[in-house]
Amino acid sequence: MPETVTHKIDQLSNTLQRKCHKLLADKVAENGGHLSEDDVNMLAKAFHHTVDAFKIQITEAVEAFAQERHCSKGYNQRTNSFIRLMVHNFEHQFANDHDLKAHSDCLSRRMLPGFINAVHAMVGTQNQIEYMEQSQAITAKVRTRGDGKVDWQDVYQTPGARMISLGAQIEIAQHFRQPDKRIDWLISMINSNMIPGDEAQGDVDWQFTRDAADRMLAAVFSDLRVALDNNATRQKIRATLGKDIVAVMDSVVGRFQ
Repeated sequence: MPETVTHKIDQLSNTLQRKCHKLLADKVAENGGHLSEDDVNMLAKAFHHTVDAFKIQITEAVEAFAQERHCSKGYNQRTNSFIRLMVHNFEHQFANDHDLKAHSDCLSRRMLPGFINAVHAMVGTQNQIEYMEQSQAITAKVRTRGDGKVDWQDVYQTPGARMISLGAQIEIAQHFRQPDKRIDWLISMINSNMIPGDEAQGDVDWQFTRDAADRMLAAVFSDLRVALDNNATRQKIRATLGKDIVAVMDSVVGRFQ
């Protein structure tokens, strides 16, 4: 296994150990050195969730290497095409780690594993597989036209990519019927899967907050907002999904803007 992948696995393994140790230590301290059966069950569920997230990140690290081995020279896929589509709307909010303290309205790229997990949970496995296959097909066409190189702006501007992004936004929006509760879940998901920071950069304490969630989600739902403002598109969505779902989406895009 290549050194880059091995290093990534080592990092994730260390993170997993620290998280599990902290879960146990915090619960023991909270209960005065004793653990009840309920405590053990709670810790088991928390550990299972952490391991699932860990496996996803390991898989992505290995798949990224495999994809690079099979792609043409000079092509570097940082993550799968579907996730890149989902990140596209808010990637302008990212800042380098050493700039985060000076720009409190920016995001750290270290939040991406948690965001990926959240998207997977809300979109669902089958939908995500379909979106991935469709977006990879679009990317392949753009790569062919570009002599093996991908201009991601060209990918983002294709009608197919915009439809994939809109479809995913519609799926995700339906999980925000109770926005405050879902935001709390999203914050927990992202912060519990944060890539460890570099102490030398002083960025280890950065956390995904409610304000950050509001800003990010306003950008995430930007295509959906435009679609609902277009009467013809709005009517197509209503004919397909029904007026109740459209009402939910109106509420969501109104909440995040």
